[in-house]
Amino acid sequence: MMNTTDPDDTPDRAILQAFAETVGTQAPRGLQTTPADIAAWDSLAQVHLVTAIEARLSVTLPDEALTTRTTLGDLAAQAHRALGGSLAR
Repeated sequence: MMNTTDPDDTPDRAILQAFAETVGTQAPRGLQTTPADIAAWDSLAQVHLVTAIEARLSVTLPDEALTTRTTLGDLAAQAHRALGGSLAR
């Protein structure tokens, strides 16, 4: 039996990819990346990032995800909750 689950196909990876496409660079500290780490991560980029995450994962994140910029890990936790899972940190 062939394993069809790609270990790299996770919500966290999708968020990191969406981030790179949105701001034009990789997240230097992974999910711990904050807006202070990337000058291009401004309020408009946040809106584009949330929209990209929602499209990639087919979820709806809470409205505060549009305006609250803390870490990519916080967005990942919101995405995991939207997917019906939990994210142990």
